[in-house]
Amino acid sequence: MEDSFLAIRCAYELRNPGQEFTAAEFRAFRKRMAVWIRRHYPFEMAVKMLIKPIALPPTLQRMLLPILTHGARRAIT
Repeated sequence: MEDSFLAIRCAYELRNPGQEFTAAEFRAFRKRMAVWIRRHYPFEMAVKMLIKPIALPPTLQRMLLPILTHGARRAIT
């Protein structure tokens, strides 16, 4: 099983004693989280933090930022 399922299952079962956490509930949770992530996660800032140690020229960083930010959004959500 994947780690995220196990972590969410433990939290769910602590909060909802006696109720089993199913795969359907996990899918619903992931769907709700995807909406939150699309709205609130700072993708551009995260990409800037990831490319800064690479020490690319500033012009190249500015050119790559929108492409990498778009790619990060697609990969995460």
